[in-house]
Amino acid sequence: MRTDRDNVSAVLAALDAQPATLRSVALRAGLPRRRVEEAIEAIRRDGIALVCSGPEGVWLARSVSEAAENIEARRRRAITQLQTVRGERRLLRRLAEPLTLWEGAA
Repeated sequence: MRTDRDNVSAVLAALDAQPATLRSVALRAGLPRRRVEEAIEAIRRDGIALVCSGPEGVWLARSVSEAAENIEARRRRAITQLQTVRGERRLLRRLAEPLTLWEGAA
């Protein structure tokens, strides 16, 4: 059975400076797509390499400035997703509250 370290090594070997889909990286690494996603998260989280991502796929950063721009774009997406979840949680709380008689008649 492959370890997380093996998966990270396989994904790093499958990546280069040209964008590739997760599917193609998975095929090159010999891993399921989900393991590739987990390995990329570990690579980023553990500061092993700068992996960029976008609509065209994933790739190793060609420069520090490219990596910085990509990291900022992913940060903005993460914040937007958190704001969306906050709105959904507010709706859940409202839906969980019992209706009063006058609210149900409107």
